[in-house]
Amino acid sequence: MSDITKVKDLPVTVTTAIEALRKFAKYLVIPTGVTTFFSDEWLQHMRLLSIKNSSVGTWVSIIFWVSISIVIIDWLHIGSGKLMAIYNKWKVRKKFAENMDTLTDTEKDIVYKIFRNDTYNFDAVGSAAVKKLQNQGVIFHSDLGSLHAGFSFALQPIARDFLIKNQDYFDEYIEERKQHIKSKIDELEKSIPIRDEFNNNYQSVQLKTQDLQNILKQYE
Repeated sequence: MSDITKVKDLPVTVTTAIEALRKFAKYLVIPTGVTTFFSDEWLQHMRLLSIKNSSVGTWVSIIFWVSISIVIIDWLHIGSGKLMAIYNKWKVRKKFAENMDTLTDTEKDIVYKIFRNDTYNFDAVGSAAVKKLQNQGVIFHSDLGSLHAGFSFALQPIARDFLIKNQDYFDEYIEERKQHIKSKIDELEKSIPIRDEFNNNYQSVQLKTQDLQNILKQYE
């Protein structure tokens, strides 16, 4: 039974030994490198020439090459890991940017209002656009809110970072939105040629016009 346990523990023992060797190798490179590559004059001065010329010197050279190999492989492993992390991060951001370019005007309007106000209340249940933006990792909502008043939504960090770096993202949309609202205001104002404050229709148009002007201010 004890032999089986030893066999099972062998991979763990080997892994531990390799990890210890990897960490210790960097401390062996310089001292073994000195003995291997320094001139005889310097080694004689440091009283290491006798070691180099003995059988121990051969083992010191072997240890140096093994240690430097481990260090180089370790550096390559760490470097490749960092490069892969940078690449994966770039890939995620690239895909996210491509997704942002496909947003509809309704979805852009939601993102714009949140970006401008830091947070904004939306219907988390009935709005398909809000649900889509949540699923795409563009926005998220807190627990603050209700089905009646809506939930407070905020931008995901990757979305906020994208919008900060792409300040012109909303320019075209905002301009189109402003022109659309202004045209609606013009239509309402032209619908009543006679201004009569006691006319119910006139008052209704005035209220609608005021609402549109308030909405227009959101895009100024």
